[in-house]
Amino acid sequence: SPKKDELLGPFEDASLADINDGEDGNLHELLLNKIVSKNCLKQNGSVILIHNDKETSRMLTSNCRKMGWASRSIQEKVLDDGEKLHATALWRPWESIKKIKLENVNSTNTYLLEKNYPHGTLVVAENQTEGRGQRENSWIQLEGGWCGSWTIDLKDTSAGVIQAKTGLAILETIAALSSLELPTFDLLSMAKFSKKNIFIKWPNDILLKNKKIAGILSEAKTQGNDTKCVVGIGCNISGKEFEINEILPNATSLNSIFKNEIELNKWESIIHASMASKFQNHELFDLKNDSDELINWWLSMEPFCKGNKIMIDSIEYFITGVFSDGSAKIIDSNYKLKSQKKYEDSFNLKWKPKSFN
Repeated sequence: SPKKDELLGPFEDASLADINDGEDGNLHELLLNKIVSKNCLKQNGSVILIHNDKETSRMLTSNCRKMGWASRSIQEKVLDDGEKLHATALWRPWESIKKIKLENVNSTNTYLLEKNYPHGTLVVAENQTEGRGQRENSWIQLEGGWCGSWTIDLKDTSAGVIQAKTGLAILETIAALSSLELPTFDLLSMAKFSKKNIFIKWPNDILLKNKKIAGILSEAKTQGNDTKCVVGIGCNISGKEFEINEILPNATSLNSIFKNEIELNKWESIIHASMASKFQNHELFDLKNDSDELINWWLSMEPFCKGNKIMIDSIEYFITGVFSDGSAKIIDSNYKLKSQKKYEDSFNLKWKPKSFN
């Protein structure tokens, strides 16, 4: 406690966010629960927490995401002693936009493309009869699977960047469910998360130990001068390994890395918050720079790309990075710089493990 007539300075005050209150949780958890229970935050309002990047503070954004709060780092400052402070904004994701729940639908993407719902609308279906992935492949929704689609503002961005942000949103959701640091917190967090053998396979598959657990499909529809974009996610949340492999030999589920079965409602709450963290145009602060997102996207793909090559029209190439629009930088197997070129779509693309001698 401060002495009589003494006030804490702003940095001293901020340091209290690192207090762990034991059984009742961290101070930020107590704060957010109180804000919800007492209805303290106006619609589309925001909470800004100041914290450092040490020990328990590294988990702050992951804990908040697990509680269903969207989050975004809005400013950073390095002090003279080397300590790094973060200003992290928290808000309720797309609070004024309702979610749509359907029992059966041909495709959640198709449903949204045919409607006129605002940016951030989420449609979730218990069953998709015509779910699909890239290259017109079918997405088979297994028991214990989850599928949903969002309307996304295509303004000032590209389909590749949308897929990049969506892929990172899935990784952040898995990290929050696993009580791990968000892989996008910094480079050290991404390195720690990579050790879990969860990677993105360019451009739209999420792999666990080289088996697919989730897929992304971004689609756009133009009517007159308007272009509507939706992005869909299908994820195998639970399910027994042997049952999945009977239908999809190269697939697995998140259940294989969690001791307790994941509740679909919990997954939905966190993935919705993660998508809002990437895409919601909040009136109080800007979206993150796309270049930062693309760096994280590449880091999440690099381990897989190091061990695999792609075949395009029977020619071997390696992916060495991504361009600003989300397309892949590829180079031939002889590593000749003059062979570097852009690869924008995944049609006719086949992955093969690299061979080493």
